[in-house]
Amino acid sequence: MSLLYLTILFPLIGFILLTCSRGTWWSDRLTTIIGVGSISLSAIITCLVTCNFYNEYIQHTSYQFSQILWQWISIEDFSITMALHLDILSVSLLCLVTGIGFLIHLYASWYMRGDRGYARFFAYTNLFIASMIVLLLADNLVFMYIGWEIVGLCSYLLIGFYFHDLKNSIAATKAFVTTRIGDVLIICAIFFLYQQFGTLNFNEMHALSNNMEDSSSLILLQYATFFLLGGAIAKSAQIPLHTWLIDAMVGPTPISALIHSATMVTAGVYLIVRTYFLFLLTPNVLYCIGIIGAITLLLSSFSAVVQKDIKRILAYSTMSQIGYMFLAIGVKAWESAIIHVIIHAFFKALLFLSAGSVILACNYEKNIFRMGGLRNSMPLIYLSFLIGGASLAAFPICTSGFYSKERILLATVVDGKTIFLVCGLLGAFLTAIYIFRLIFLVFHGEEKISPSYSSNRIQHDIPLIVLLLFSTIIGVWILPSMEEIFPKCHWLPVSQKRGIEVISSIISLLGIFVAYKLWLGGPYRIVSYISQSRLGGFILSFWIQGWGLDRLYHAIFIKTYLRITRLLSNDPLTKPIPSLLYLINFLEHYLIKSEIIRISVHFIMMLVGLVIMTAYLLFIGV
Repeated sequence: MSLLYLTILFPLIGFILLTCSRGTWWSDRLTTIIGVGSISLSAIITCLVTCNFYNEYIQHTSYQFSQILWQWISIEDFSITMALHLDILSVSLLCLVTGIGFLIHLYASWYMRGDRGYARFFAYTNLFIASMIVLLLADNLVFMYIGWEIVGLCSYLLIGFYFHDLKNSIAATKAFVTTRIGDVLIICAIFFLYQQFGTLNFNEMHALSNNMEDSSSLILLQYATFFLLGGAIAKSAQIPLHTWLIDAMVGPTPISALIHSATMVTAGVYLIVRTYFLFLLTPNVLYCIGIIGAITLLLSSFSAVVQKDIKRILAYSTMSQIGYMFLAIGVKAWESAIIHVIIHAFFKALLFLSAGSVILACNYEKNIFRMGGLRNSMPLIYLSFLIGGASLAAFPICTSGFYSKERILLATVVDGKTIFLVCGLLGAFLTAIYIFRLIFLVFHGEEKISPSYSSNRIQHDIPLIVLLLFSTIIGVWILPSMEEIFPKCHWLPVSQKRGIEVISSIISLLGIFVAYKLWLGGPYRIVSYISQSRLGGFILSFWIQGWGLDRLYHAIFIKTYLRITRLLSNDPLTKPIPSLLYLINFLEHYLIKSEIIRISVHFIMMLVGLVIMTAYLLFIGV
């Protein structure tokens, strides 16, 4: 386990080498070896570390491992150590990030081939993986925040990868600015927590939190957890700081897969679960997390039902599934939230990579209504969408998504939050409708586009096959148990548990049936009737536009900011400033010019004097 630091070092070395290449010095083959190879080495080290860790964990279920890298800050009583911490939570997500990251990198070597920014792409993704590993393994909040910030920077660079298009640059800036709101809140939380505990180390804060009884301390802690929640909402794209995620679809599809499955959006969930002991002391904030998750789950599901862009549908599905994770956290089902993080990474990476293959085959077409009948020409992609979509919709028994989602629904019943259970079941119904609507329109019916699809590349097929297998029940078998790291949970009797599972299964199957009848069983008669009615058309337009929140934010914040800048531009003090700047520039130019002339004169006089002295000395010598 002493090799743990190499999981970060190898991607960092890959980033440095690819950055220095400037994209022209090395061939694409060498770039692939460095870009994909660095992540594969990190994944191999992760496997070795994980095996050693589990050997110790089997003997001591509370086993944890720490590796001190260096002492960063030490000022009197304040000290920050750069150290890596490994427990059952961090090792599980470390395997997820390096494993899924490697598969996406391997797929990207096929998808991005021939792109002018090939080396730049892998440089960014290598740094992305390294920063996410830092976020996961950090043993204190400041070290985690460094990884948190670099993850945000990488998302900005990758979303705006094709920066020559202004739309992409605007989307990247929107993501960067929106997530910065959450980052500022986390800084505030760090100040509150240090004032409260005198340390930012997770284990030390956990130990000290067990003895907190003072009401004033709990009030201060409530502010801290509220700010941590704000940071998590921004990073995990939950309402009200979610609008950046949909526009982020302008980046390359492998980046969408990476952001939505193993890096960016899961960071917020991990932050809350890592500091769960703080949220247990603030039940009001914990309840807010559940409410935010439930609202995001429903609003994003309704929006996904009416979208036409294949990537935007999957983006809204990510928001809804993160909503399930927040729902689980809200009822203190910490283990269920993390299990759904892992399972979601499997089928969401599968769906996004499959969507990338569809987009390439259809000449970069993303509108699902312009596709159709692709199942015969793209059998592997069809099967991938079928399994991934079924897992997303919690198709009973055979998919991994069924078991992870069932745990969350059962937890809401155990905690007595009936409203959360209703929201979860309604979300499952809508999820089945929108994902099978996508599958039926793209792969069934009349063929509208002749796809130019010929993968025949191991880089393309292996990631899809592996993710496909993990999206089935096999994905459940490889999950670790985290019972020892979180408080014990109570579970329902078997009869009630089976009842919830049957209800959930019926709802999921009903959603698939509704999607079939609306978009495959006939020529969209019901859908056309609803969309052509005045009320139906308004509702559909409202959902397509994400419930109008972008317009609302633009009216409240952007326009207000522009009005303020216009008012400030009319400030009388600003008018003399250009004249003053012109005068300063003129004087600077004149003085520099006169000084140059003066220096030139001095230099000439020195040369003349040197010549005279040399001639005089020579004359005396003669």
